[in-house]
Amino acid sequence: MKNTSTKILFWCLLLFLLLAVLYGFRHPLLQGMGGYLAPSESMKADAVIIEGSKIIETVAVRQAVRFLKSGRATKIILVIHEVPDGEKIFSLPASYAHLVHGALIKEGLKTTEFKILNCPVGHPVTLAEAECVLTRLSEEKLRSVILVAKSFHTRRSLLAYKKAGKGRNIAFYPSPYFAGYRLEAWWLKADGFRDYFSEALKLFYYILRGYIPLRSFFTINI
Repeated sequence: MKNTSTKILFWCLLLFLLLAVLYGFRHPLLQGMGGYLAPSESMKADAVIIEGSKIIETVAVRQAVRFLKSGRATKIILVIHEVPDGEKIFSLPASYAHLVHGALIKEGLKTTEFKILNCPVGHPVTLAEAECVLTRLSEEKLRSVILVAKSFHTRRSLLAYKKAGKGRNIAFYPSPYFAGYRLEAWWLKADGFRDYFSEALKLFYYILRGYIPLRSFFTINI
């Protein structure tokens, strides 16, 4: 009985010490977890692709424009998801792409500095978008692309584009953007907490279904 009590006490102390160490290193640990799903590379490229959505966020456009103005890229490719009739957004003009075109001109861009692509929403959405975009851009002969994606969706988006880009000889460099919370403190905001675990599950789903390779858990070089 005494030996059993001693063992229980030992394991309780060990668990307490482990939790204390984890708590002491919680900030770098959580930041590392965030960086895993939102990798970033600062490289020059032929173009910037703003990953698709029904509605394009201003922060994503501004980030791409900064890359253009600083010389990190020479063209912006903006992807808009085609919304099925039953999912139309109230008060949003049918010609949303035309609206975006005008807004980019107001940002000071020339028509030669950007291209807007409308892609149908297929399944799986991110991989289907990547295949649509790269097929449409085949005549551009791009050799490198900065991929602007939202927060923790970045890793899955990057891997999907790399999968779709197999054999096309295109290098992809991730550049996440954040709205509503910062990478350095994502766990302090409900949106950050929700986005992180939602995207972690979706990444696992993509790997489980074989949409991206199993080694995607460990590396973005596929």
